[in-house]
Amino acid sequence: MVGPVRRFAMPVLAAIVALCLAGSAHAWISRVWSVDNIAKEAYVIAVGEVVETSVVGETPANQTGGSMLLLRMTAKVNVLRSISDHEGAAFPPGTPITITYRSSKDRGGLGPPYLTLHKGDLFAFPLKGPRADDQAPWELVDDISDSPLVPCARDTPPVGPTGKDFLLNELAGALASTDRALVLAAARKSHELLLDREGSSLREALGEALSRYVGDDSAHWLSIAVALYTGMGTPRPTLAQCCAGDVGDAPRAVPAALALSHVTGNDLDQRLLDALLEWRDLNPWGVGGALKDNYWHDPLLISRLSEGFRNDQPGILVLVGSLLDGDRDHPLIPFAVDASLRVVRNRVPLPAADDPALAPARHTIECACWVIRSYGDDDAFAVLLQELRAAQEADIARFDAMWSGCHPQGLPRLLDFCRLGIDDHRVMLGSSRGWRYCDMAAAHLQRETGQDFGWSNDADLARRDAVVAKAKAWLAEH
Repeated sequence: MVGPVRRFAMPVLAAIVALCLAGSAHAWISRVWSVDNIAKEAYVIAVGEVVETSVVGETPANQTGGSMLLLRMTAKVNVLRSISDHEGAAFPPGTPITITYRSSKDRGGLGPPYLTLHKGDLFAFPLKGPRADDQAPWELVDDISDSPLVPCARDTPPVGPTGKDFLLNELAGALASTDRALVLAAARKSHELLLDREGSSLREALGEALSRYVGDDSAHWLSIAVALYTGMGTPRPTLAQCCAGDVGDAPRAVPAALALSHVTGNDLDQRLLDALLEWRDLNPWGVGGALKDNYWHDPLLISRLSEGFRNDQPGILVLVGSLLDGDRDHPLIPFAVDASLRVVRNRVPLPAADDPALAPARHTIECACWVIRSYGDDDAFAVLLQELRAAQEADIARFDAMWSGCHPQGLPRLLDFCRLGIDDHRVMLGSSRGWRYCDMAAAHLQRETGQDFGWSNDADLARRDAVVAKAKAWLAEH
């Protein structure tokens, strides 16, 4: 489900639903690191590329305070540039270093979002120091999330003299990059990096650093502004307010407003819409939310997106959830339902491998199912159930994606959905607790009907079997 809860990506929604169904869970709050805090607490800041990651040990779940098993990891990093307030602590370019950190073995576990690194990642790593042993690996100032890591461009020239200057320059270099994925990552990161009591001066300093790289290139400023705007949380000012410099009490919108102040030329409203749509492939949920906030029923938007649906443009189904947001009379619904039916009828196998490159295909399937179950008529829902059954028999990965997107709320569609899953005793892909499709069917049924089948998140297999049997018996009578 995407629409009824605004701006959540579907995997996030699935996690939230699972937590709600599960009952009690540990609450974790990760520290948000500002540029100023990183610069103050880091002994040395090294911009480097991850060359290799290795598992060096494990920490059992019962020692982590959560339900996840933690891996003790090392990353070999090739340093490109660095800075330190401590004499002799900075690394010469090309220095290989080893960083130790923790990572969760199963991302579905309940607990902090521990850091995950991959070969090729390029960050500014803030490191603790000094080390007691020169042969020991370096430690990050925080590895509970990626919050203190700043995404970087490879060829950004280093700027000092302070760690804060260095980090702001790295952030500006990433935002000005031609690598759109890096620009979006930097845009999202900028909003937390600039949250500080000195945030106003930090945002102004970032604007000055960006000017060094972008100059007076209006089109480049526009693209950066849209990345910053769509990477921002909500609530937020409208684009019109940002263009006017009227961001009120929303300091996170200042970088986008500053970037927009450099945009010149006529037809800005149309150019902003075009720029938003250009980001739909990398940030469909953010773009969908921005379109709703600024162009919800705009005739030009309706024209552009209806054409996109007819042509099955990449990313267009994913952004529609945030755009429709429960509006059952939106003129785009017929186009969205037709496009969704084409997706679910296209029985292209979906590999089960946990590969980030497969995420867009999975998200498209999830969103297509959500559109049909939320906005499709009975005939469309019947097609969805038919294709769900076919995937259940032939393609577990495709079935899992469709299952994640289907979860109907309210009868009678919920009953049809639960009947399909109540006899499926396979463990759901990625489940850290061994929950099966039949378990989730029973849990959904208990939540929506108010019937107490005995579901709880700490139930062992025997108890879950009893819950499923009760739910199945109830379904047979209804």
